[in-house]
Amino acid sequence: MKYILAHDLGTSGNKATLFSDEGKMITSEVFRYDCHYFNTNWAEQDPEDFWKAICVTSRNLIDKARIDPGDIAAVSFSGQMMGCLCVDKQGNPLRPSIIWADQRAQAQAAALGEQISLRDFYHIAGHRNSASYGLQKLMWVRDNEPGVYAKTYKALNAKDFIVLRLTGKFYMMAPTLSSARVPSWIPRPPAWPSSPAPSMWSAPTSTATPSACATATAWPACPAP
Repeated sequence: MKYILAHDLGTSGNKATLFSDEGKMITSEVFRYDCHYFNTNWAEQDPEDFWKAICVTSRNLIDKARIDPGDIAAVSFSGQMMGCLCVDKQGNPLRPSIIWADQRAQAQAAALGEQISLRDFYHIAGHRNSASYGLQKLMWVRDNEPGVYAKTYKALNAKDFIVLRLTGKFYMMAPTLSSARVPSWIPRPPAWPSSPAPSMWSAPTSTATPSACATATAWPACPAP
């Protein structure tokens, strides 16, 4: 029998479930992590907590089900969106992840609103101009943490960061990409490539469940729980 290992990286924790290849749930587990709320409407999380949650729950599910990790056919990820997790070219986090609940980028959203209409913004990004979204959060980093911004190679969400750790490649699903689409007139940091905005954020979306995770060979590299 083959198995599917599914992870959902939420705001309060990671929900991990092991399924058979016929869709039967074998076992599940939740690993909780902290969310830091401060400055009235700021909210951040430690990316390393995401990684630890994936490692611990994966190990525990494999142990509980008494299966061979090599029988895991696929590992899939869902999770929180509209965040801003800045990483360098090596994929190292440059600061805590600014999550969806964070509303600090009010001034940046207002600045966008002065340069582009709500209608045009919707046609570019597929959603409204709001401090909730990743682009406005990245603009806040640009305006308030220029040193971080200059080193930023990609801005990810939680699940994208985990896929990067497991595969060494940058992937982002299309629905997530829409919340971080960058208009051409927004200045890029030096670390960014000169390619068009969408390709800076996204690789082919068919890799949302990366085959590189199939044998779970990355689990031994996880830190000890």
